[in-house]
Amino acid sequence: MKGSFFIFTLLILLACSDGKVDTSKVQAEMKAREVKVIPEAKILERAFELGDSLLSTLDPSIGLSKTSGVFHHWDIEDIGIDCSIYFLKTFYNMEEKEKQVFDAYRYSAKNKQKAEPNIQRLPGEIMVYNAPFMEEDQLKGMWSIKLPRKYIILSIEE
Repeated sequence: MKGSFFIFTLLILLACSDGKVDTSKVQAEMKAREVKVIPEAKILERAFELGDSLLSTLDPSIGLSKTSGVFHHWDIEDIGIDCSIYFLKTFYNMEEKEKQVFDAYRYSAKNKQKAEPNIQRLPGEIMVYNAPFMEEDQLKGMWSIKLPRKYIILSIEE
């Protein structure tokens, strides 16, 4: 009995060594899981960056062969992102805010004004990046890239 108690005590003492444990990985993961408070302006800025970046990967000449609808689909980090193209001379069913931007692009084309990219927040957790579709220096339509808000927030590095 004394022998087994002695062995048990020895095992406990050996288990409690003075060796240092590397906690940096655990601390990094805990920091990644912290709730972040990100200002809306930073989210909008990042959405513009992502929209510009995704749009730059597309070949606009292919857009001419599409009639409408989803032009391109990206799967990034298990999140689906769709890019649609809408031509000014056609009418589409779309979200109300998206339609307002589309009508503004139509107005710009009619009055020969410059159209700029913009970001709108749609119902739910979707932000839409809209940009003019240009051909031979004329506004022909609108690109529309729907970005999940979660994807935008997760892509912001603090």
